[in-house]
Parts: sequence; C-alpha cells; structure tokens
Amino acid sequence: MPIERVHSFLVHPSKHAEEQPGISGTRIPPHGQLHTMLEGVFDRADEECDIDIVFRPTEDGKQQNACRDLLVSYVQDPSVKNGRHVAARLQQVSTHRSGLGLLFLMKGTGNRNQQLVISRFPADQGIIAQEQAQQLSVEFIERVFMKSAKAYKSALYISASVGRGFWEGRAIDRQTSGSRELSDYWIRE
Repeated sequence: MPIERVHSFLVHPSKHAEEQPGISGTRIPPHGQLHTMLEGVFDRADEECDIDIVFRPTEDGKQQNACRDLLVSYVQDPSVKNGRHVAARLQQVSTHRSGLGLLFLMKGTGNRNQQLVISRFPADQGIIAQEQAQQLSVEFIERVFMKSAKAYKSALYISASVGRGFWEGRAIDRQTSGSRELSDYWIRE
C-alpha cells in the first residue's frame, strides 16, 4: 500500500505542564531520502507492530473515544492542522523521561483499506563531523533523531471503513526494556 501523505511534528515532553509549548509541524515531500526511510517504516508496520491495541469506549459504554476521533479526522483529511491535534494529544501525556520526540503520521490507501501509521522517534545528542580539504569541522548537536531498531514507537491502524473502523490496531515500542511492552502514555493516555 503506497503512502499518500506524511506529516511530522516536534512533540515536547509536557505532561502536567500548565502551558503547552507550540507544536511545529510540516508535510514531508513525497520524494527524497527521508520519504524513502519512512516508506520502509510504513511498509514494515504490518509485520513489526505485533502487540494488539484497542480504543476503549466511554465509561458509560458509548462507542466513542476522543483520541480515536483525532485519528479519524486525520485519516479523513490528512493535513498539518489535523495532525497537530494528534501531536498535541501525545504531547500532553509525554513525560521528561520520554523526552523530546519527532512524530510522523503516515496515511495510505490500498485494497479498499485506509492505513495510518504513527511513529515517534526520540531525540538524542550527537556530534557531526564534516571534512573539507584536509580540515575537520566538529560540532555538538542536541536534536538528533535516529531511526534505529532500538529507539522508536509505532502504531498501525487499518480499516475499510474510516467511520466505523480504527478501533483496533497494533503497536510496537522499541524504547521499553521488554520486547512485548508498551509505554502507558503511548496507549492508555
């Protein structure tokens, strides 16, 4: 299933913050190395996301969930505006332990299904070294986002009916110590 639209947002750790930081977001162009890397995440999500997840109805049993509603709005109209609502929801429950994250929302359609993949990569620190004519320039950078087998989270939702679907999905959390665990905030909150 090909990706139709990709958006990215910078999500700050802001759980219990009185004032939420602004969320920067952008559409990722459908070409280039970043898009190619994200296509791989999108394509492998079906096999990598192996932990079943489900949105719960309201406490009174009503088949409605505010977080699911944000995802459905994004799938129906994949835009920076609708993606920012999803990012804001995640930001409100992200702790300092999780740190700064780079969120990607990837939407595709194929075989009569809509697919949404949500991936979060943590920020790290790094050093960039550049060579020029026998000289070396070395610089410390604080906001490095690595796509590594040990440092990302993803959730996958696939449904033929956007309005009635997207209640169940699957996830993977490569930032927890156990291979079959999920961070509470990533799913429960």
